[in-house]
Amino acid sequence: MIAATNRDLQAAINAGFFRSDLFIVECLSNRVPSLRERREDIPLLVEYFIDRYARKAGKRIRRVNKKTLELLLSYPWPGNIRELQNVIERSIILCETEIFLDRRKLVTAAAWPDTRVETAS
Repeated sequence: MIAATNRDLQAAINAGFFRSDLFIVECLSNRVPSLRERREDIPLLVEYFIDRYARKAGKRIRRVNKKTLELLLSYPWPGNIRELQNVIERSIILCETEIFLDRRKLVTAAAWPDTRVETAS
């Protein structure tokens, strides 16, 4: 059997939360650092997700607004890549030009209160 987890199985065994007979010591361990630990990947991921979701929405996005990219780079991404993916996907829906969004239109987490989408009165 092959299984994957983001938990420390040895610690779980020691705490009595995981059966030691199910744990093979000679397993392959591959730790993927969180997104906040590899900020240099954010521009590439942003480009990938924009391309993916713009195609899905039938939109053509040529470039990313510089201030928007700076904002994406400055955010700590506690939800990791899934959070970035969701922000891009929801923001593509609002994007009405070939430039990916002014930062005020990014659909963001509560941690960015100054960037919430403004609603029409």
